[in-house]
Amino acid sequence: MRDPNSIVSALDAVLNSGTRSGSLLDALDRLAGVLAGSVEFRALASGQNEHVIAFNGDEKFCLNDGRAADACLLAEGRLGNLHNAILKESWVETSIPVKLLSGQRAQGTYHCLPLQPAGPGEYYATRRFLFSYPKDSFEAAGSIMIETAMPGPDTVQIWLGGTARIVRGAGKFQGARGVCVYAGSTCVSGWPQTPAGQLEFLRSGDLTIRVSTLVKLILGDDLEKGREP
Repeated sequence: MRDPNSIVSALDAVLNSGTRSGSLLDALDRLAGVLAGSVEFRALASGQNEHVIAFNGDEKFCLNDGRAADACLLAEGRLGNLHNAILKESWVETSIPVKLLSGQRAQGTYHCLPLQPAGPGEYYATRRFLFSYPKDSFEAAGSIMIETAMPGPDTVQIWLGGTARIVRGAGKFQGARGVCVYAGSTCVSGWPQTPAGQLEFLRSGDLTIRVSTLVKLILGDDLEKGREP
């Protein structure tokens, strides 16, 4: 099956639009979106009101543990489409509360990353996505997993992945409801061998993780229309 978001499919739509001006304009608009690396994927939507958007982001993580009781992994970065073209006036911010491990405990299960969730169970993350900054934005919150492996003596592979629901929005996303899933990874050479060295690296802000996100949502305006008698 041909990808409905491919350039070939978009060109087919232009060629098959005939003389109907509305169809031709829609087809040209779709082609422009494909060539620009659009972040919206209508073919993945369910129902006429759902929007599906997907994008990448290179997020720079930094451990903020000035007050140990409020320690957080904080991240921020620009958003791009799935071809990694940067989206203008876009931004992402992530916050993950953590606890620090030290001593013998840091040499055990968490030997690659001397951290643990701040509360019981899994890590919890809040992520804020901004478009047409600062006009349109939404915030999503939910559980996140952090996994590590050591493919070499001084190399660490770090993965993170999570699910979240949209908890608030502004501008275009005011009143939006929906969910998102995301996954990211990075490989770091020269990884410190001691918990103290690893914490120092995390505090430096030199940890960059490319995170891919898929969001399925209905905008607040469409939800309001559905409630009208």
